[in-house]
Amino acid sequence: MQAVKNTVPVASADQPDPMATDQTFDQAVAPLRAPPQLAASLLVSPRLVQAWSELLVMHWSRMERLGGLDLSQALYVLDFAPADAGLACGMLPALERALQARGMLGWPLRYVLCPLHGATAQVDAWLRQPELQPFVQRGWLDRAIWRARTGHPLLLGASRFALFGARNPVVALCAGALSNLPMQLHGTHYGQLMQAHAALRPPEQATQPHRLDYTWRGVDTDAARCGSDALLLEHYRVGVTRAPILLSEASLAMADALADFSAGCYLLLASDRGVPDERHIREGALTPPNEGTPGQLQLPVNFHALAWHQQQAGARVANLHCGELDAVVHLACRDDRVGLDEASWQGLLACADAGHPADRWWASATTPCHALTQLNFELRRSGYDPWQLTSLLQQVPALQPEVFASASEATLAALRHSLALSWRQLPRTQCSDALRVALVDLLLQLGDWPLARQVLQDSDATPTHAAPLELQRAHLALATGDTPGARWHLARYLACCPQDDAARDLDAFLERRQRRHRHQPWHMDDTWPADELRLELLDQLHFGAWLHQFRDPLTAPLVGLPSIATVGEVQAYLDDISQGEGAEFAVLHHDAGLVGSVGFGVLEDMAHIHFWIGADHQGRGWGTRAVALLCRALRVRGMRHVFTSVYRENIRSQRILARAGFVLLAHQGQGGDAAYQFLHLPLTDAATPSAPDELEHRLLRVCAAVGSPLLSV
Repeated sequence: MQAVKNTVPVASADQPDPMATDQTFDQAVAPLRAPPQLAASLLVSPRLVQAWSELLVMHWSRMERLGGLDLSQALYVLDFAPADAGLACGMLPALERALQARGMLGWPLRYVLCPLHGATAQVDAWLRQPELQPFVQRGWLDRAIWRARTGHPLLLGASRFALFGARNPVVALCAGALSNLPMQLHGTHYGQLMQAHAALRPPEQATQPHRLDYTWRGVDTDAARCGSDALLLEHYRVGVTRAPILLSEASLAMADALADFSAGCYLLLASDRGVPDERHIREGALTPPNEGTPGQLQLPVNFHALAWHQQQAGARVANLHCGELDAVVHLACRDDRVGLDEASWQGLLACADAGHPADRWWASATTPCHALTQLNFELRRSGYDPWQLTSLLQQVPALQPEVFASASEATLAALRHSLALSWRQLPRTQCSDALRVALVDLLLQLGDWPLARQVLQDSDATPTHAAPLELQRAHLALATGDTPGARWHLARYLACCPQDDAARDLDAFLERRQRRHRHQPWHMDDTWPADELRLELLDQLHFGAWLHQFRDPLTAPLVGLPSIATVGEVQAYLDDISQGEGAEFAVLHHDAGLVGSVGFGVLEDMAHIHFWIGADHQGRGWGTRAVALLCRALRVRGMRHVFTSVYRENIRSQRILARAGFVLLAHQGQGGDAAYQFLHLPLTDAATPSAPDELEHRLLRVCAAVGSPLLSV
């Protein structure tokens, strides 16, 4: 994103409060942490146990077919979160049944209780539980010791045999333990890495919770590169403009140890409360607590960090999130021996998703959930049965538009995922036109343009449903910026249904809109460019999607735009632009719809641009393409110089601009507590300055014309 204005920092880097005790974040919250048994009891369910046991057997069976198993050696299953051995009590009988069903009962299974929390004194008591005694006697069950912080190897059994380089792939299970591992609290602030220290304040009254006070301190970047999480911290420093970040070095060490134990061939299944991807981090999902009650605090796990760390080492990773509920299933598979094909990976994902702990939470919920969450979980409960999809679609027409408007992005994403899985299982020969119409109606309301396009493809519709499908194709084309295509499909629809007044009004509106755009100086041609993106003048057709992608509170100050939260404020912003010489464009993707916005102000042959990509679409390279499209349009219309500004520490935007050809200037500005710098792109060879101070003079003039903050040269 471009940056020209000040924003409130994530925290102050001032000196710590002299009354606060100088503790790390983990030390401060230690008295508030909930016991690991609590997390495990909420996560482990019969459905999860069944899914995980089937996944393990599927994984072993595939490896055996490919020659990746040595059945004279043990198949290790490391249970890193035994808690009260609840997971083991469920997994061992389930594994026995699954192995027997596949004719693999004689395989050398060795299930190892290996608590991450060092509760080794309790392991012997767990091994004496009656449910586990048959497996102890058969040699299936053992115990081990591992200390992530000391770097000790896995010490197996009473003899403490050090396990390294196992001959067979190692499986690790972790249900509810990662949230109790030590965590550090970091933060990013415009390219600066910070670390938090905290003080735990006791309550003034016994009925009140404890309070946590934070002090943030800058971290020397060179010093930060020495730790095991150095690459990850550098990734966040560069990629996350401003956000708190919880990070467990012990969980990263666990993944590294798995790679050592297994000689680079392991399967990790973990489940906990957590954050699945970087978008949630940017939106503040890892914000630390301000208060808590002893023995009850559960911190979210940064599953994105765990996934990113393993991906850098060659593992294939997925974080399965489920709507409004913050339970995440983490699946990682590293196979340095025989590789992992796409079909096998999708099979593992399907197994893991079938046992998502959110299903249990939803089934036992005592309060009504969102209507779209209800639809999602009914699909999940059916195993994404396509015939269940038919009955659920009958409920959709009764839902009001407010239901979709009030749903969170996580709820919408979860339902889109479930619909995609159900559609994948539906035989195309048995897909009726009525089902296509109902499903596409729902997908258009959810904003799932790719799946809607897939459902509409290769449809040999009967005359009864041909017209509704044409209307849906028109709406799909309109949402993804293809106005001529939308009018073409509308014409086909109106030829069959001339009495539809709403469709006729829409067609008339689009005709007036096209005519109006053609008379505007900055109108782009209606033909699609070779790029998958296109620019279209921003108007009321885009307002809803524009506001949705603009919802990140950091976007406005970083780009230098006013705070905009309503349709009326968007229109007021456009009216203000229209009084000048600039324009604002929607950035439209042929599959994703509106993904961001670019705009500019001009003076003579100079332009000052800004750009942003929405919270749901960052990191895909679309910012660079959008800037390139805008600069191409400016060149065609006679502009010779393009200027922009960016926060000095906003490294992501600097990289976007550098890829687009912008060159950093020596001039700087000051926006509150953050400095920004200016960049220039000559659009013609003749735009190269003939005198050293020519660019400075041009920059001062264009900044004054477009209202950019004053320079400090």
